[in-house]
Amino acid sequence: MNIPDSPTEHAGGSSGSTVERPRDGFPEPPSEDALNRSRFLTSMGHTLRSPLNAILGFADVLLYGSSGPLTDRQRRHVQQLVDAGERQLEIIDNLVELSRIHSGDSTAQPEATDPLRILETAVGTFGPKAEAKGVSILLDAEPDLGAVHVDPEGLTRAVGNLLSNAIRHLDEGGVIRIAVSRESPSGGTGSPAGETLQICVADSGPGIGKEEQKFLFQDLDHGDAFTARQKQRNGTGLPLARRLVERHGGQIWVESSGRRGDGSRFMITLPLIGGDDPPTKLPADKTGAFGNGGRP
Repeated sequence: MNIPDSPTEHAGGSSGSTVERPRDGFPEPPSEDALNRSRFLTSMGHTLRSPLNAILGFADVLLYGSSGPLTDRQRRHVQQLVDAGERQLEIIDNLVELSRIHSGDSTAQPEATDPLRILETAVGTFGPKAEAKGVSILLDAEPDLGAVHVDPEGLTRAVGNLLSNAIRHLDEGGVIRIAVSRESPSGGTGSPAGETLQICVADSGPGIGKEEQKFLFQDLDHGDAFTARQKQRNGTGLPLARRLVERHGGQIWVESSGRRGDGSRFMITLPLIGGDDPPTKLPADKTGAFGNGGRP
């Protein structure tokens, strides 16, 4: 499988640089203000989740007919309520996790991980949601992918956010293709040193305009040139995916012609564990409460 190399400059202003680490190799302790912001948003997240879960619970009661049969029109309306509620829960969870990463309060546990297991978990999680919408998810993985030193939950979440974004913008009959391979610096099959894992999440959706691509991975404090549609598309999922990937020394970007029907390709690269590579501790994010959108 031939996946193109990362571009010189990624969407959202990221130049493809890895996360900077302090000279001693360990992250600086987060400030008290950053920790307080993280704790506040975590508390607010729990507060907002409670009524949303109650709403979704009653909506499920209606869908399953426990309160009597629904007409087709009523069922569509209740399903729209469920979809909107689940989307809101996703936004809250992403926002809380973004805050934890920025403050250094995240509970990431990096370990040597089989990337195929991560992808299969993400597909298993979002497969029912895609199936309910009539969307297919296809996974094409090369054999012997090696291992990556990542927090499995964090990377699964990053891939899951890409899948959720694609499902949301696809109509019935849409297709999501996930291709994963290992690439050496020369593009061939060399030694493990310097090899990368490459993940491509491609969809058959409407595509993303060149101007809109600039903002996809930017955090929520960037209001310049944002339209209401861009904010609705972007939300918190893609900025969080970028943060999670970059924390592991990886890169993420999008490729799309912007022409309707051409779809989009979201690309992730991560360093594979070489024979002599020591495990590294994940750094805290140093870019402030809501970051700088990946700009150096």
